[in-house]
Amino acid sequence: MLKSTFGTMLVAATTVLGSMVLSHPAWAQSGCTYPLGVTPAAGLVPRKASDNDLVCVTQSVADLIKKENADSARGVNHPPGSNGCTSGYVWREAFDGDSVCVTNARRTETWQQNLKAGVGSTGGQIKADAALLSAVNDARLHPEKYPPHVSANPPANTAKPTMTKCDKPLGESWALDTAATTHNKLIAVSNDILAKDPSKKGVHRNPPPDGVLSWAPTGTKDKVVDLRVGPLAQAGYNFRGEIVAIGQATAALAVQFWMQDDESQNWDHRNTILNCTYTAAGAAHFAGGPGNHYWTVDLGAH
Repeated sequence: MLKSTFGTMLVAATTVLGSMVLSHPAWAQSGCTYPLGVTPAAGLVPRKASDNDLVCVTQSVADLIKKENADSARGVNHPPGSNGCTSGYVWREAFDGDSVCVTNARRTETWQQNLKAGVGSTGGQIKADAALLSAVNDARLHPEKYPPHVSANPPANTAKPTMTKCDKPLGESWALDTAATTHNKLIAVSNDILAKDPSKKGVHRNPPPDGVLSWAPTGTKDKVVDLRVGPLAQAGYNFRGEIVAIGQATAALAVQFWMQDDESQNWDHRNTILNCTYTAAGAAHFAGGPGNHYWTVDLGAH
């Protein structure tokens, strides 16, 4: 799955990347938190998405949060026997592991509250590379713009490139944005991981000594049993994927390569992009390191 040379190098895998806890200095006033040096408006109260959640919100928002928590405890919008959400609902993500199911608009409001308060790992401190996420969504909707370059004699057992569009754009997950950003910076300084990994998946591995794959646990995937929890599963996603490109100067070129020149990678990148099971993504770009440009898209579904 991996070309072990720099320049133009891509890797994909199907099975989400987790978020780092990024905290900003905050202070308490009237029992709720706000960034250091910023005075919150009068009358705000703790949000209480969890017992330790002190993000400042209005009383009406706190009441809504209380109702959402109660609904979740009764199984509203949760399929029986699953920690995922029913169709049309997503995890609220007020904090890592917040699996209360809400509408996408409510999750965005929650992220904005975190961002305003300067707390939490899904609060938008890191936002997507907008050009990359837009290009990926365009490719999902218009794969005909990216006809695959299929060789006259493809290698044996090469998968077929998906040609069917997916008309569901990936929603931005700031938890996945954080994961993708973290991953880019890791692989930009970890040549030894790429060079020494006999499975050729080094570009998807996280820091030694464990080197866990981003989409772990893998079960029996890739002919190995790995039940460790990688960063995408830590972010709460049940269906997880990651694609990486190294060397392309622009987001458009990275997506073009994934979509059109992926035969040597068994069309993993193209088929991942066009997989309509995915509903959310984080997209990141890092300039620097021996590869000059690093592009990571982490995808997931609850």
